[in-house]
Amino acid sequence: MRQKSLVIGLLIVLAFLVSGFTYAYWAASVAGNQDTATGTVTIGQGGTAETVVTVNDTTLDTDLVPDTQTGTNNVNLVFTVNWAEDSSIQLNGATVTGTLTATAVFTSILDSLGDNTGLDATAIGLMFTLGTPSYQDSSQTITMGTPKTVTINLLFDNEPASKAIYDLVANGSIVITVTFVVSSPIAS
Repeated sequence: MRQKSLVIGLLIVLAFLVSGFTYAYWAASVAGNQDTATGTVTIGQGGTAETVVTVNDTTLDTDLVPDTQTGTNNVNLVFTVNWAEDSSIQLNGATVTGTLTATAVFTSILDSLGDNTGLDATAIGLMFTLGTPSYQDSSQTITMGTPKTVTINLLFDNEPASKAIYDLVANGSIVITVTFVVSSPIAS
């Protein structure tokens, strides 16, 4: 019987030990905790967004005569100007407007004169007048990505000074270089 009481005693001690360890794994309550983290954002470096202006060449088959003669003494040169983005710096769909200006100069009054004559418009007695560019919407504002029409009027307002000069220029071509510049761009 001693052995039985010893076994019962050991079982009771074991029950206390197990119940004590078991209690250690039970949570009477749950405590919160905290941590902090740092966010970093890199600010991009501003650069120049490159753009490109493209313009169509204009060739007219109209015969131009002095205004003292019967016929066409003035013609309109019509150019379509498009301002587009051409850069690795993207404008992300922003609306960009700028000021469009057009300046026209004669690069060759008449191709038929050739390089060896040394004559220009004044020397040969021809007076061609370039009209001020007119813009399709009466303003010089251009929006990137929206083509704009620009018209330049050319007026032949004088006759050649002599028959010899007339013979040089008859059936020749007037070549005019028009430079289109977009300035003061604003993104919105």
